[in-house]
Amino acid sequence: MGFKKIRGINVSYARQGQIYFALANYEAMPAKTRAGVDRLIHQAAYAGRTQGEAYEKALRAWLIEGRGYNQVIRECCVNERALLEKRKWIYENW
Repeated sequence: MGFKKIRGINVSYARQGQIYFALANYEAMPAKTRAGVDRLIHQAAYAGRTQGEAYEKALRAWLIEGRGYNQVIRECCVNERALLEKRKWIYENW
């Protein structure tokens, strides 16, 4: 699946693309860069009203592994809106 601009995220199209493709190429990143991404995902998962391990797992599966949004929600038992808010947090705090 290709990249398209995510509405509602206050980051330019070009920057969103950089972030999207960086996450898609997570395994090819140097260890230090992966550690930074891991930290950002962890912070997003524990930010806000809904937080926890399930969101960290869901964000990783969706944004890094490229698994489907609906599949991730079902498997990780997370709230749809909260997951979208956490993705937004990652993009805006990248």
